[in-house]
Amino acid sequence: MEKVRNSFSNAKNDIARLENSLLNLKTSVESNKEDISTFNSKIDSLNKGIAEIKDILSTFKEISTGNNGVHQQSSTMINNDQQSTSNAKQYQSMPNNARQPISREIPSNLPKKTLQALELDFEMQFRSLTDREFSVFMTILELEKQGHVVNFPLVANHLNVTETTVRGVANRLISKGLPVKKERHFNGKTSLLIKEAFHDLNLLNKLVRLRGNPSDQRTLFD
Repeated sequence: MEKVRNSFSNAKNDIARLENSLLNLKTSVESNKEDISTFNSKIDSLNKGIAEIKDILSTFKEISTGNNGVHQQSSTMINNDQQSTSNAKQYQSMPNNARQPISREIPSNLPKKTLQALELDFEMQFRSLTDREFSVFMTILELEKQGHVVNFPLVANHLNVTETTVRGVANRLISKGLPVKKERHFNGKTSLLIKEAFHDLNLLNKLVRLRGNPSDQRTLFD
């Protein structure tokens, strides 16, 4: 009988030790899960930052190569500067709260010479736009900032032009390498968007200044 009691007591002790070991193991697993979750969050954050930088670099590349770069744009720029004043005044008549720039900045880790060349291409690209092209671009940007899903009819109605005109201008903007893209939905409709990387450049008010005063010696990035 004594042996049975001893065996039973030993079994209870073994069970207690096993339960304690399982509890420690569970605690360790939970701690590892938290560490893994933290690492995954950091990785996601890094991936997001890398994606944003790639998007900005992609936008710069499209702008710098669109229409064969700066050299072919210079002669066009002279003629279009003379047409810019009336469009800028029309845009400046919009409410101020609709023209506030998004307070995000271009990444500062790009090589200085590369960044300067990209900035020059970017500015020359916008100087080369006709009034109609500039109006369509700014209208898309403004409507997008106001929370609209921008499409051809909306832009056409806003500018009092035909949808065909807006389609043609949008295609020219894209072919010139401007940060405009078309997105086709399942319902067959097409929306117009300004690439997010452009918003990051914080240039909205400077674009208006550039169009309104072509003789201004300051650049978009001053």
